[in-house]
Amino acid sequence: MMIIRLTQKLAKKIKVAPTTVESRTENPFTDWTANLFTVGRAQYIILIHSASLYSVVFPGRGINDSGKFIKHVLSAMGEQMEDAGYGDVFEKHLAPLAENIRFSKTGDRRVLGSMNDLVLQAKYRLADESLADAVKGLNKTPMGALGYQYPRDALAKLAHLPESVESSLGEVLPFPGWERGEKEDPLTGKTSDTQKPATSGNQSKAAPKTPAQKRAETMKFQKEMVALFGQVRKPASKEQLLDEAQNLIYDAWESSAARAVKLAQQALEISPDCADAYVLLADLEAVTIRERIELLRQGVAAGSRALGKRFFRENVGHFWGLLESRPFMRAMGALANLCWEIGQGDEASELWREMLRLNPNDNQGVRYLLLSCLLELNCYEEAEDLLKCYAGDFSAEWSYGEALLAFRIDGDTPSSRRKLSAAQKQNPHVPPYLLGSKKLPKRLPEYISPGDQTEAISYVSRGLAEWAKTPGALDWLKRNS
Repeated sequence: MMIIRLTQKLAKKIKVAPTTVESRTENPFTDWTANLFTVGRAQYIILIHSASLYSVVFPGRGINDSGKFIKHVLSAMGEQMEDAGYGDVFEKHLAPLAENIRFSKTGDRRVLGSMNDLVLQAKYRLADESLADAVKGLNKTPMGALGYQYPRDALAKLAHLPESVESSLGEVLPFPGWERGEKEDPLTGKTSDTQKPATSGNQSKAAPKTPAQKRAETMKFQKEMVALFGQVRKPASKEQLLDEAQNLIYDAWESSAARAVKLAQQALEISPDCADAYVLLADLEAVTIRERIELLRQGVAAGSRALGKRFFRENVGHFWGLLESRPFMRAMGALANLCWEIGQGDEASELWREMLRLNPNDNQGVRYLLLSCLLELNCYEEAEDLLKCYAGDFSAEWSYGEALLAFRIDGDTPSSRRKLSAAQKQNPHVPPYLLGSKKLPKRLPEYISPGDQTEAISYVSRGLAEWAKTPGALDWLKRNS
């Protein structure tokens, strides 16, 4: 029997409604977890072996029922494992299970957390790599839940258990403790009560084991576990606990608000250094501005602790490009935005400056917010310096911001008119919204394209106040439009 645990999204797609969480079997090869994700407009299905985290990925297009799903699962599993050199593993351990496949709800948080990590990686890889290369890359990724082993290595170790440990059906055979009515799962380390194997009448009862024999069995068992996992499990480090907490946040981002709050609280119980958890609680649970500010300050502090002083020294200028820095940068951005909203422009500008120092590539678009802030605070010299730093930016935010700054400093001059004319060429849709001849929609566009109305709407929704507060600016714009 093979158990495939389906996420809600995938279960809905293939029209399956599992009602229970199936228990794990003794065979370590039977248990898999599957999810649905998208890259651009393309759908993919990822199937993860629960014990080793070995991944199989295949396109999801056209798979709209359980029969097609099972057909594609077995086909992709066989082809990709053969391509990776594990064809014998599929033939010996998985193909015999194909006649009896059960669907289940998901239940193992460790697997779900790891799956979120692997899905994110898959999205990045599939944007630039072939499907075959992306799958190979996933299975060569060190996973925290495996003690930073590769999934392909973990699968190989399971597949090459000695025959005394694994029967042809994958059943776990006698380990120390069997005679006591206990059986220990080599994958989880948990024991469960079992009945002793039945003996026939002519078999003699085994003699009690001496303490020396028991110690020898225990040592043998430990060696088998080391051979299986490559190392003895150690208490989780701070980094591993943070990884576990972060995986809950990935789950929270795709959950309802109520469930997201619970997951964020659980994440902080696991690791108080989980910056994204504070940001999520500030957004969904905080009632007052004071509560939101306090949670976001805690998030910034948590992110800073998690990275450490050495990380800051060695990676300044490269933040955001390093995945581990992103929770900290998200917390800083959220705190800066809230400070700006409540009129604390000085603190907001300090935070945005620091974000640009850490990440001058500005993947978060901080420079646009800082420019607005500097215009509001009448910091014209710094605003000019900022515009020069990103002189190659041809967005409406930048071109109209530069024109407005020139008008504030010099008034109606040939130089300021040239900058306004350049801005209008970049996006001619902005003036009608600034002058009120076109009304802004109630909902901002989800996507923005340079030079079209979506960009104009996005800019004017933030920049109108700056133009309105500048004496004569709108009349100057009207005369020159």
